[in-house]
Amino acid sequence: MLPDTLSRLSPLLPDAGTAPRSFYAGRRLAGGEDERQIARWNGVCGDKGRWKQNLIAKCLRDGKSYDDQTVSPVVRQTLLHWAYELQEADFRSGAKRVKSHGASYVPRDQLSGIVKRGGGKSEGGGGEEEEEESAAKKAAGNKQGREERAKRRAEGGAAATAGEGARPATKRRAASSSAAAPPPEPLSEYEKQRDATKARNQRKLEELGLA
Repeated sequence: MLPDTLSRLSPLLPDAGTAPRSFYAGRRLAGGEDERQIARWNGVCGDKGRWKQNLIAKCLRDGKSYDDQTVSPVVRQTLLHWAYELQEADFRSGAKRVKSHGASYVPRDQLSGIVKRGGGKSEGGGGEEEEEESAAKKAAGNKQGREERAKRRAEGGAAATAGEGARPATKRRAASSSAAAPPPEPLSEYEKQRDATKARNQRKLEELGLA
């Protein structure tokens, strides 16, 4: 039956010399698509892949083997969608990273005693003392900052007060200079005539009730 089916389909199949090469035969996509897909795979299943590290962290958290399928079957299925299954060698190398950096989507408080700090001590051992010391340093820094801001405000207020005190003196100087100003010059004949004409016009407006 199969040869008969192939013989019927042979006119519809492309010629082997002109058919595009499939991905498993070395086909590559232009425009950076290959690189994009490889980057996606590395982001999920690579050495620092978030879902691989997530599964490793959950195995460590629960104290179970890397191949225990009861640990997060949903994440395992996600990795299988990307053609990856967690192996012992990857689990061991990934566990070192989880212990030093934690893992994606796993709260650090769930990894207490697993994730190590920079000094090599696990969280939970001396962690409270370090947090208290950090809080004390932060409080001291905040206090110093408040004192500096208060000092700047006080200096700014003093400068503003000094500026306000200097203004009356300026006014006094202006008043004294105006008092010492020379008397105005007498009006010219043109200016006298102009003022007289303006006064007559104003009286006419008042008589007509238009002023």
